[in-house]
Amino acid sequence: MQTFGANRNQQQVETYRILANLQGVLLDTIFEIDLPCELVYSSTWRKTCDINEGNSTRENKKKAAQDKVFSWYGLQCTQDEADAICIGKYFVLEKGKKKTTWGEEI
Repeated sequence: MQTFGANRNQQQVETYRILANLQGVLLDTIFEIDLPCELVYSSTWRKTCDINEGNSTRENKKKAAQDKVFSWYGLQCTQDEADAICIGKYFVLEKGKKKTTWGEEI
């Protein structure tokens, strides 16, 4: 059953609220147990993974992430799985680089 209008908007707001609360709980827990943590904007990891931001829609960006994962690993995956793989790739490419104490790459 497809939801229309105000009901769909209410559902999206509720989903956003639940996910924001979950993120808060996770960040609080990570902080309390003193683990390193970093948040990254989707535009940042997409740029690193060479997924064109341009004027494309959210759906096009998600499809582009799926296509990129397929080109890298030959995997067909869901949009959420593709996003997760691309975020992991971002951290390997950008945060996994060894740097000198003054910030230059080795």
